[in-house]
Amino acid sequence: PHEAIFEYAANCSWRGLAFEPVAATFDLLCRNYEPWRPHVRPVQAAVSNFNGPAQMALVNSYCPRGECNRLTQRNTTRTGKLMPTEQVEVVTLARVWEELRRVQFLGGCKRCAQRVDVLVVDVEGQEEQVLYHGAPFPHPPPRLVLYEDKHLKASQKERIAGRLHSQGYTLIRQVLHPARNGAMHNGDVLYGLNGSWAVRDSSSPSARRGEARA
Repeated sequence: PHEAIFEYAANCSWRGLAFEPVAATFDLLCRNYEPWRPHVRPVQAAVSNFNGPAQMALVNSYCPRGECNRLTQRNTTRTGKLMPTEQVEVVTLARVWEELRRVQFLGGCKRCAQRVDVLVVDVEGQEEQVLYHGAPFPHPPPRLVLYEDKHLKASQKERIAGRLHSQGYTLIRQVLHPARNGAMHNGDVLYGLNGSWAVRDSSSPSARRGEARA
């Protein structure tokens, strides 16, 4: 229940796809979402800017919930120690949209293939691969884009912002999260597609009703 979209499904009648590549964490994801199936379909894959197999570095000793696992091209740490890895399947956003069109997996949601309200990107520092290096958003583009930026450098944030602006998105707000010491720090960034309902204040009643679908 700590991952990025659990509250959408639990509190907002959300329909969509939840991606997790690592086998052990995927099993946990399936158990967490079992009460909300078939509206939510877990998919065992990572999302990046290419399709195919890749190695995922497993750093669960530092992050017990698996939240720090990330794609890698090496099996050693910077100090030369061996690092456990797992081969995973990687898909692009275009492949994600193809899955959305298979409406039988989303509880018969016939409009899911025609309307994507929210894209949530929380990929532990590789948000640039999805949102900048990947192809432009498939059709229909998501009305809202929420992505984690706390692991990104300033230059990466600027490139992502420029790419989103070029596709017609406007910054809505920086979403703050509480730290362990009680202070607030940057965590996520929320963009809305120009001219859509999504640019309205996300605290409005219509936003809280959970009009996000995937």
